[in-house]
Amino acid sequence: MSEEHRAPQAPKLGRGVYRSVYTVLQDDPDFQELEPMDRHVLQSLIISPDCNIARIFVQYLGPLAARTGYSEKMCRTSILRLENHGNHWIYWDEKVNLVWIRNGLKFAPDVSLNNVNHVRNIEKTLVALPKSPLIPQFCKYYGLAVPIPYPCQWVSHSHTDAYGIAIPINELELDKELDRDKRLLPAPQAKSSEENDAAFDNDIWPILGPLRKHHSRKAAKQAWRARLNQGVKHAVLVTASGNFAKAMEGRAPEHIMYAEKFLGAKGYWEAYVTGVPEEDDTTAAINRWKAGR
Repeated sequence: MSEEHRAPQAPKLGRGVYRSVYTVLQDDPDFQELEPMDRHVLQSLIISPDCNIARIFVQYLGPLAARTGYSEKMCRTSILRLENHGNHWIYWDEKVNLVWIRNGLKFAPDVSLNNVNHVRNIEKTLVALPKSPLIPQFCKYYGLAVPIPYPCQWVSHSHTDAYGIAIPINELELDKELDRDKRLLPAPQAKSSEENDAAFDNDIWPILGPLRKHHSRKAAKQAWRARLNQGVKHAVLVTASGNFAKAMEGRAPEHIMYAEKFLGAKGYWEAYVTGVPEEDDTTAAINRWKAGR
């Protein structure tokens, strides 16, 4: 077929910037603890056309409201809840509408800080952002160069091109700094994570762990932390766990729900706070768990 008779080819058009996220986020106990609207807003921020390779970007409330269907006021409230949550899902500089999805870059399937080209693109992206205290904190968190004109008070040494090389810090130290600098509410767990972990390891896991094999200690601890963030007392969960263990005596291990499910968002533990429930109630709870797993 001659070129003049060949059908014209449609131009290859892009469908937007590619951004990816691990699907395990949907089942994360801490994510499931969020309000439905907050989940929607967080996911919308992750896949927002305004989101860049660094996951720190300018996001105005107007476009976010248009994409989610919520009012600007509702979006603002949701962002503040995500910011002030114990896990600090995001950080927000409201003055310049700058949003940082904390750990968005850390757990991004399509970006690697070991890739020189990726790091170079991230640094170019940072230079184009409005001046904000979030920029040096972001760089400090990931151990990246801080582009001028941002202050490098915490820099270990400087290059001749006016870039500073930051020393990475852990998440707990970063949260404390941003809590002080950005009027964030203190995390509900005021005690150190080691103290909290010890409470779980000493009081909860010895009760629930032996009930069956293949428990996920990490998932159970995450669910336990989520209950504490909701304001549930540790002693209440210990009591409920003990009563649950009594109720499961003589039951086949494969018919006992996992610890993370028992402590999870659906509140199976609540039936065991005041004692061992009636057999019918226990059976009904197990059947609901089986139906929903």
